[in-house]
Amino acid sequence: MNRKVIYLLSAVTIASLVSAVLAAVSLLYEMPMTATVTETASLNLYVDGSAWTNGTVIDWGTVEAGKTYTKSLDIKNTGNVAVQVWITVEGLPTGWSLSYDQQNSIVQPGSWLNGTLTLTVPEGAASTTYSWTAYLHVSS
Repeated sequence: MNRKVIYLLSAVTIASLVSAVLAAVSLLYEMPMTATVTETASLNLYVDGSAWTNGTVIDWGTVEAGKTYTKSLDIKNTGNVAVQVWITVEGLPTGWSLSYDQQNSIVQPGSWLNGTLTLTVPEGAASTTYSWTAYLHVSS
């Protein structure tokens, strides 16, 4: 047989062996993978610039009948999902009102929502200490 033919057959045989080895190796290193991203709603809240934590009393101090008072309520979305926020109030004395000017707003991840709580004390409110509860609701 001609030397060129032998070299050609040898090269084809070696290429076939290399292909077979690479195919076997690739099967040995097959690595199926999965990952799951979960939605996390997380907020930092600040009342009049001070960090606020769940359950901490917001003290409006001494108020007068017939007057309106405000406190800033700033929210930073530290989670990875947009959230809608709103406030409800329970136990507010008759005639009083508490509102939030950013009611039902959407806060994107990494963004701030700067708002104002407004407390209105009615004329003729008795001189005593009042207590009520406001709830910040979050929905993603």
